Amino acid sequence: MVVAGPLVQGPLPFQMPVFISVKDVAAARAAVDMLHHRSVDFIKVQDAIPHEIYIAVATQARLDPIPFVGHIPPTVLPEEASDLGQHSIEHLGARFWGVLIGSSAREPMRSEFTRAVVESYGPKKAAALIRRFQKNSTWQCPTLVALHTLWADSEAQYTSEDLRWAGRLLAKNAEIIRMMTTGGVRLLAGTDLAPATRNGTIHDELAYLVDAGLTPMQALETATRNAAEFVGKLDTVGTIERNKVADLVLLDANPLDDIHNTARISAVITGGRVTSH
Repeated sequence: MVVAGPLVQGPLPFQMPVFISVKDVAAARAAVDMLHHRSVDFIKVQDAIPHEIYIAVATQARLDPIPFVGHIPPTVLPEEASDLGQHSIEHLGARFWGVLIGSSAREPMRSEFTRAVVESYGPKKAAALIRRFQKNSTWQCPTLVALHTLWADSEAQYTSEDLRWAGRLLAKNAEIIRMMTTGGVRLLAGTDLAPATRNGTIHDELAYLVDAGLTPMQALETATRNAAEFVGKLDTVGTIERNKVADLVLLDANPLDDIHNTARISAVITGGRVTSH
């Protein structure tokens, strides 16, 4: 297992096992140091973090050293997160739409919502941000399936206007994914959803990546080779090669012909044992 441990969050009025709530710079640096000494693989930042605490996390992660990953807080712009060494950005910036805000031709205004983000999108600024990501080797885990699921929530009281602008926002996300792929930004597959979530599986994520412009092979690599490279284990896993761990999924049809064929599982081989699907 590759684990990040509890998420580092800003000051909270309550405590939860999944979060480490830090109130100031000293506490932030101590939390990173503690997690490093407990041998976590990454530090993961949440999104309700004051700017000075985010800087402290980045600084301590660089000193320890240990990679830090996660969301983009509303106090931090994506280009700043990249320059400070955030190793990967999840959900295209998470609930504050950090990557799209960073691609806005206006000065960032975090109080604006979907329509303003879409209307102010600037291709030149998006291209500059993507060049920054490529230069700093800032990976992206878009979790497109989670973003689609958000707007497909039948319990939410969305108006037709809400959904119209949501569709345009999701289209902009796909456009940015295409630009990232062309611009050499490395991508990872993820869902941010429980495995049993309907229409929210890793198979759906790969299909959304292909819809966004990746080839089926590129989409497959986000869940295999790229993932292994990101966690520093490409020498043992991630591709089918001699002297690598032979954990395999056998399919009934070729996913290079149709990415949806990843769901047509015939058998799984793990630890040298074959399991029928």
